[in-house]
Amino acid sequence: MNYIAYAGTYIQSINKKEEIFNAVCNELNTTIEQLKSRTRKREVCDARHILLYLLRKHLKRASL
Repeated sequence: MNYIAYAGTYIQSINKKEEIFNAVCNELNTTIEQLKSRTRKREVCDARHILLYLLRKHLKRASL
């Protein structure tokens, strides 16, 4: 079974980039606009790093 398990959130189909974005945003209380911005605030940077890790691991790409 292919799914992402992160902090209690499970996504069954991992073929959509938007689903990963939404899961990270929901769990870490950020917005997609914050993740795509150039801000260097710690909470946004940490969320961005987790997002890129999940994109690389499950979709074999790491573009925002």
